[in-house]
This record gives sequence, structure tokens and C-alpha cells, in this order.
Amino acid sequence: MRILVFESDNIPTKKIVAVIGNVSSKKVMWLGDRPDKCIEELKKKAEEIGANAIINFTYQSAGALGIYGTCRGLAVKVEDLKEEKV
Repeated sequence: MRILVFESDNIPTKKIVAVIGNVSSKKVMWLGDRPDKCIEELKKKAEEIGANAIINFTYQSAGALGIYGTCRGLAVKVEDLKEEKV
């Protein structure tokens, strides 16, 4: 399953049909690392609880040299919007 990740809760082509719960991930990061490892773990956690998307995604690094990264978001189920014919 492919988990979609959005920084806001406004998804132009999707509608949220169920809110499942908060997910978070914390990974050791080296200076200059991208947050990919943290995001992949966050996606895995969302999938395990039945979500197909994460909204309100945030990423923060902390520590003197960016020692660890934390990802957070809200796991949801989304569906494609259906276009209404006029």
C-alpha cells in the first residue's frame, strides 16, 4: 500500500472519510541527513493501523547537530473525489 503524506489537511483531489489517529516517529539522524528514514517509519505505522494517508505532517530535528528527527501527523483514510456532472 502506498501512503500519501500531506503537510496540511486540505487535499484538493481527495476527501477524508475516516480519522484513525496520531502517528509519530523518531529517528537518529546525522548532520545533513534528509528525513526520509523518519518518514518511512511514519508511513509504516500509519499503514499498520489501517490508514492510507497522513495529514498535518511535520518534521523537526533536535540536538546540537541535529541528533534526531521527529515526524508527526494524523493518520486518515482518504478517497478520490468524484466529479459531479452538471
